[in-house]
Amino acid sequence: MTAVYYLRVSGASQLDGGGYDRQSEACARLARERGLEVVETFREAAISGTKSIDDRPAFQAMVAFALEQMERPVIIIEQMDRLAREYRVQEQLLLYLASKELTLYAANTGENITESIMADPMRKALVQIQGIFAELDRSMIVAKLRKGRDRKKAAGGKVEGVYGFGTDPRKPEEPPVLAEMLSMHHRGSGAEHIALMLNASNVSTRSGKPWRASTVHKIIARNKKQA
Repeated sequence: MTAVYYLRVSGASQLDGGGYDRQSEACARLARERGLEVVETFREAAISGTKSIDDRPAFQAMVAFALEQMERPVIIIEQMDRLAREYRVQEQLLLYLASKELTLYAANTGENITESIMADPMRKALVQIQGIFAELDRSMIVAKLRKGRDRKKAAGGKVEGVYGFGTDPRKPEEPPVLAEMLSMHHRGSGAEHIALMLNASNVSTRSGKPWRASTVHKIIARNKKQA
């Protein structure tokens, strides 16, 4: 049997220690245990765990790839909150995958999630509870950030105003994009190439307009000064 990895990072995942490397290592362990041949990895960059199918380009590409090029396809995620952090969205994605006869495994538990939700009612309830706790975790993170901003505002610190890209606590989707930009720059990519890659990955700028080389250059230069 063949498998693909679905990895997702967002602002929240950076806060709670998530990352591509950790997720990939966990998925690889499960693939070895199950004797699965991994044929592709799909990375969702800067996508919140609350986003639905329509706002997940990597998820859509993964499903299309699995249906068109794989037999008995298996999808591996690190854990349920990498699929989604909001119960409503998580259930939507799980039922969608099940409707396409795609098997989903969670590496942290080794559980066949698809089998669980389609068979034993008690196991289905446990899967749903995982989704509820993922949503609770997200809400606690948001509340923690809000309290931090309130404390800073009370102390006369900067809360509102213009922040550099990737530094605004109100925009948790930006830090992983900034990290990827800096990583590409350190690997030798120029600003024009980085802008092209971001646009090809459907990563939005703060204004919602396409990335330009000049914008990328300014962001990288600003971070060099602050380093």
